[in-house]
Amino acid sequence: MESVPIVTKLGLHLKNCDAVWIVSDITRAADDKTAKNILNKSLRTQLYMDGQYGRIAFICTKTDNYSVKEICRRLQLQENISHLEKKKGELEKQINQILKKSKQPHSQHKLQINDLQNKIAATQQAIALLCVKARNKFSKQEIHQKFKSGLQEMQKVLNKADKGVDSRDDDNDEDDMSIASEDRFPVASSEKYRKLHIFSVSAVEYLKLLGKLKIEGKPQVFSCLKDTVLRNVCTTVYKKKKIPIKRA
Repeated sequence: MESVPIVTKLGLHLKNCDAVWIVSDITRAADDKTAKNILNKSLRTQLYMDGQYGRIAFICTKTDNYSVKEICRRLQLQENISHLEKKKGELEKQINQILKKSKQPHSQHKLQINDLQNKIAATQQAIALLCVKARNKFSKQEIHQKFKSGLQEMQKVLNKADKGVDSRDDDNDEDDMSIASEDRFPVASSEKYRKLHIFSVSAVEYLKLLGKLKIEGKPQVFSCLKDTVLRNVCTTVYKKKKIPIKRA
């Protein structure tokens, strides 16, 4: 991305940052501690007090890295893909029947087999897309929940500090879960600044769809650039920096 500097030492340049990106592999993105504790306490306090929470974006990468079996097991998707699995099985059966009829298939049989193989690949891609999108949705929900929990803890600590109460005293947790005083923290109290942007992206599939990774073969999950979400990330950055967007 042109004209967009990347800063990795967050604590040194936080006030000068237009955005704070938390990047994690999709397979670890929804981990119990990732979204909640990715920043240490001092940085989280600084983000909150400076109203920077609204500038945080969580980017889940490698969405093309998946296991249908594992995703189905974890998210209980077997019923959702059963019709596609059945269709795939029927197509494979048709290929076997053609091969049994002729041990040396002639050109017409080869064309039929090729057509059936293409249909199998398309069906497999449909299964993959369904599973990947379901995992993306699940991860987004989990990250939002964990992030919200971390924000509530931060608000609780600040409220206790404002009242002169030791933050280690948890006797009145229920009363301290309210939003920090708007008079004391006007920026941080705004809903606008508590929004978390989450993107689930696949750079590999994006490049394959652009024809820039031909050596790696065809896309295995996505069939259009929009589904890779990479352009959404770029558009968000360019809007923040007010840089004209150049389409690939």
